[in-house]
Amino acid sequence: MTCTRSLIVLVLGPVIAFATPTFAITKNGAIRYVKARSYLRSGQMTLDPGFCDCAIAACDSDNDLRVNCGGGFIPFPSTQGAITAIGAVPGQPTACGACGCNVSESAAALGAEIICISVP
Repeated sequence: MTCTRSLIVLVLGPVIAFATPTFAITKNGAIRYVKARSYLRSGQMTLDPGFCDCAIAACDSDNDLRVNCGGGFIPFPSTQGAITAIGAVPGQPTACGACGCNVSESAAALGAEIICISVP
């Protein structure tokens, strides 16, 4: 899914702040209008019974901004696994990870989703 949104960049001082869906970047007291594109990426893997691992989803570019991160066992909600962590991947600021263990007796799908913003 890809959509184009208008992004207002409000520049008021030396602090940089981001918020969603409209966010502001502040610096040097100027106001600018910037067009941005938001998009969703997902990653999925299959876990055998009794195994643990992490599914990872990443933005298209290291210059893009991670807005939201989520994941879990698919289909959501699922009772096939135990989630151990969901969030930013250490050392990868534009990636999202969902980690868990399959506690069922059959294979289970684990997925991660990330929403990113690309500012041209």
